[in-house]
Parts: sequence; structure tokens; C-alpha cells
Amino acid sequence: MPRKGDAFIVQERQVEDILATFTDLTAGLLGVSEPLRLLARQLALPDGSRLDLLFAAGRKLLLVELKVEACRKDFVRQIANYRRQVTAMQHQGQLPEGELVAYLLCPSFPEPMTALCQRAGILPIAYDLHHVLTSFFERFHPLVLPMDIKPRNLGLWHLGLAHRALYALSQPLTPQEVAQLVKLSSSTVSSYLTLMKELGLVVEHEAKVSLTEAGEMYVRLKEPEAPTPHISEAQAALIRRLVMENPFASGTVHGIFAIVECVMNLARNTYPVPIEMLRDYFTLTVGTWSRWQHPKTRTDATLMYVHYAAQLGMLARFGQQVYLTPAGFRFVLLLQLHKALKLLDALERWESQHKEQIPLRLTASSP
Repeated sequence: MPRKGDAFIVQERQVEDILATFTDLTAGLLGVSEPLRLLARQLALPDGSRLDLLFAAGRKLLLVELKVEACRKDFVRQIANYRRQVTAMQHQGQLPEGELVAYLLCPSFPEPMTALCQRAGILPIAYDLHHVLTSFFERFHPLVLPMDIKPRNLGLWHLGLAHRALYALSQPLTPQEVAQLVKLSSSTVSSYLTLMKELGLVVEHEAKVSLTEAGEMYVRLKEPEAPTPHISEAQAALIRRLVMENPFASGTVHGIFAIVECVMNLARNTYPVPIEMLRDYFTLTVGTWSRWQHPKTRTDATLMYVHYAAQLGMLARFGQQVYLTPAGFRFVLLLQLHKALKLLDALERWESQHKEQIPLRLTASSP
């Protein structure tokens, strides 16, 4: 949270983007109870100037001029001039009829400026830039990446240990039935099945667990003569593909993707990457800093995901050092490309959902 008096460095156009898109936020800032409908953005006025935002609220037209600095006299004169021109455009039939209400939004209003606005019939709105920017993040980030998905420390350091439970699922079974088949405790089998669910290999329905399509493929790709904990290269490749296709499918999947990406990022500073450096960076990256508060907890969780990635061929560990493998390099590069495409797709969907449906004569396209 910024302290009082801290300078904000932000472009006015970016704040305008937020207020034009999230009209509920704008209505709250203006103190308007009716839903807002955006009529125009950067409305071209007769003298060549442009009004930031024009909204309809019931039978009223709301003129909004936005600034990202303390109010000055010329801002008041500017919005008063805009109001006169909008009134003339209404009389000429270029804009809908309705009572005009002019708002000037600034982070702060020195007392003389507030009085000047009131004398000019303009509503001064002192808004909090921090609130606007954080409100945008809260609304937008679920469209791009699920921030609530965070890795868990499952306490299992070898993916292959879950094979005994996984290979027993030739048909849907309850966890208790699986435990009896493999002669392990219910708690151990529950941990194994939780890990396999996180990886997308099993699914639970009506108290029974069964293999997913990916799980059936994973079982078919095992090497018959290999010991149960062994993960074949084909199985590892399948998991890598699942992680790449949806790096936010679960906390475990996200953790595997993040640990490899963290190693690659830290390798620009030092290589091989020390576990101690990786521990704090990984914990911050995956958003578990407040949950994994003790250094040992962070170290254990980091090592667990290092081991997962190593068992999938993407990392290697020697003592307290972590290395990238050729498969790890390819994985990160392909995943970053895949992730960028997904982010662009989400952004395009978001923009299309919020695109102004207004007559072209009311607005000019934004650069």
C-alpha cells in the first residue's frame, strides 16, 4: 500500500482503460447508483479537443475528464469548455438528449480547486489510484491465470511411488479397496491418489476413483520389466505434455512448471542454481510465502518439486545444486510460448467482451 505523499507514476490512458471497461468501478467512484453505459471514449469535440469518457446513466449523460495529478485551474476550465461543446452537440442532434453532469477526477483537490469546481457546477471527485489499479487486477487476473492455484507440499518426493495405487485401478475402486489391493495404509493410498488426481491421471466420482484417459495412456506406457517406482521416458513425456497444455490445472502441475522456469530464470545469475537461492525465489513465484513460513518448510517443498521435475527429466540435482537438462530447456521455451499464446487469447476475449458498441461518429479509435 503506498504511503501518503508517495508519487504515482502511471499513464492517464491506462487508468482511462480501466474506467472505460469496468463501469461498476467507475460508478462507485462517481457515486452513481444507476448502471453506467459507455457512449464514447476520446469523444472528438468541435474544437478538435477530446473528452475522455462519456457515459449514460438513466436519463443523464455523464462527462468524465480524468487526470492523474492534483487538480489545477486549467483542468476546471477544460471540463467546463467540454461541457459547453457537448451541450452544443446535443442541440445539433449529434448526441442523445439528457441532463449533463460533468465530473473531474483527480487524485487530490486543493481546497481552492474544490471551491472553483463547485462554482463552475462541476463535481470534483478525488479518487485513489491505488484502489483503481488493484481493483483492475482483482477483476482481470482470473481471466488470465488462476491466482488461487498454489502448489501444496504433499510430502511425497517420488512420483513413481504412487504407481502401486495407480496400476491397481483396472476398474473404478474406492480408496479403501485400493489400499486393500496394494496392502498399504489408507492414508498412504489417499496421498498417492491425491497426487495422481493433481496430475490429471485419476478422477474421483461417487466415492470411487478411476483412471482418466491420460491415466490409461500413462499406465500403458509403463515398462513391464521395470520396478514399480520407475517412470519410463514415455510416461515422463506424457506428464510434460500435460503440464505444458495446462500449467494451472492443479497446484502440483503448477509447481512442476514453476520450479523449472525458476531454475532457468535464476541461471542468468549463477549456474548451477543453489537450492538456497531457488527456495525463496520459488516460494515467492508460486505465492506460498505466507503459507510456507518456516525456512525448512520452504526447503522441503522446493526439493519435492525439484525431485518431481528431475524424475520427469527436466532438472537434475547434485547435492545442493540444481541443473537444467535439454528436456528442461525445451520444456520451458515451449511452455513460455504456449503460455504467451494463452494469455493473448484471454486478453483478446476480454477486449472483445468489453469493446464499446457505439456509433463511430461518437469516438475515434485509440492509438
